[in-house]
Amino acid sequence: MKKLPELKTWLRWQLRKISLRWPARSQAMARARVEWGVYKCEGCKSTTRAKDVQADHIVPVVGSEGFTNWDDFITRLFCSADNYQILCKTCHQIKTQAEQQGRKNESSNVKVKPKGSDVTKKKAIKRKKIRR
Repeated sequence: MKKLPELKTWLRWQLRKISLRWPARSQAMARARVEWGVYKCEGCKSTTRAKDVQADHIVPVVGSEGFTNWDDFITRLFCSADNYQILCKTCHQIKTQAEQQGRKNESSNVKVKPKGSDVTKKKAIKRKKIRR
């Protein structure tokens, strides 16, 4: 029996698929077009064939704080044409890796209380009192 994908993962994938037809994305692609089938990368300024460029969100759909809620995700995904930049695959990969590293660093900076913290000690004391 096939394992079904998690709902959140499936929904994000479907929304991203729908966003490929978003008019603002098409406007950004038209803005970057030099001639039929040739686009200018806004990163390295080189000209590239259509199949080698990607529309990138300037403000990432998932920010450094990670996934927050559906409203933020949808609002950022379906943005105005000004928030799109057309990048060659190499520039897009570099930018994406930098964003992922930023999210990873952001999540590692989150303070987690150690097990011996005051809150943990108080809970342990309460449990002992209840058991007696």
